[in-house]
Amino acid sequence: MNLLDDPSPQVRISTLSSLGFLQQPRTLGKIRLLANDDDPRVRAWVAIALGHFSALEPADPATASVLDQLAADADPYVRDQATEARQRKPLQSTTRGRGEDSGFASP
Repeated sequence: MNLLDDPSPQVRISTLSSLGFLQQPRTLGKIRLLANDDDPRVRAWVAIALGHFSALEPADPATASVLDQLAADADPYVRDQATEARQRKPLQSTTRGRGEDSGFASP
């Protein structure tokens, strides 16, 4: 986790890659903080790492907020990665009203 504070963007990127792979929920707060990093590659890897937490952190509002921020980033690569991460994560409410399509076929 301390490597996320390293002055080298490549070290921060490598650390984000590893943390995304490991999917440890206790790392989410630190990962989300890097959404404001000066380096666009680091911000892109924040989105990539957060996208790997889909099974562990469904509908996490803090992660959704960070991905929204990154989806509006000035850098197109960051925006693309945030969009892909949003597609991997069930960030919207999973509650559906009666009669709404769940996306599953009825028997």
